[in-house]
Amino acid sequence: MDPTPQRLVLVAETDPVLGLDLADALETAGYHVVGPLRTAAAVEAWLAGWTPALAVLDVQLAGRSSATAAQVLRRRQIPFVVHTASAIHETLPDAFAGAPRLCKPAWTRDIVDLLAQLPHPAGTPR
Repeated sequence: MDPTPQRLVLVAETDPVLGLDLADALETAGYHVVGPLRTAAAVEAWLAGWTPALAVLDVQLAGRSSATAAQVLRRRQIPFVVHTASAIHETLPDAFAGAPRLCKPAWTRDIVDLLAQLPHPAGTPR
């Protein structure tokens, strides 16, 4: 697999089984995956030095919101999918507003398909 920046996907997921399953599905789809990172602190630390092409964010990471990470991604214009245990009708913090959302438990194939529909950097295969 080509670990080019255009194929780099950040997976932030508090549940280790879901995170590993999602990472495996994304790698099978041809992405280079960072994670799953399970805490907001780990995600924020990684984002301090790196920028993914796309991301999948769990709203709650080990007891703390990933809203700061979502804000960083928005500032950098990095598209992301929200994967959350919150019901679809529940209001999420503003940092997640407008991002595509799938409620847990979502099929990994649905997450991969939704991620593929997001705008990709120029030259990135879909």
